[in-house]
Amino acid sequence: MRLNISRILQGSVPIVSKTRDREKIQLSEHSLRQHVTKGTIHGSSVLNSELSAMKLNAAFLGPIVDTGMIIRILISHTNKQRQAIKRHYRILYGKVRH
Repeated sequence: MRLNISRILQGSVPIVSKTRDREKIQLSEHSLRQHVTKGTIHGSSVLNSELSAMKLNAAFLGPIVDTGMIIRILISHTNKQRQAIKRHYRILYGKVRH
């Protein structure tokens, strides 16, 4: 059966999907229109990119790389903030580790 997308969005055709147990679930037009996607990373409200660059360098140095610190720093900043940290890292240490 071929479905028309415009009819689905108007709510005249129910949408059916199958789960692992082969149960049919109907999604109403209301639930489709209510679905809103939001970003998952909400950057730090106060950015000190120089301090973050110094923390990253400290995490890279030493006998054991502190991956936990690196991950915490990177996931707590937006892409724009990470680029600022990258610029400061390059200024302070003259290189960027990949």
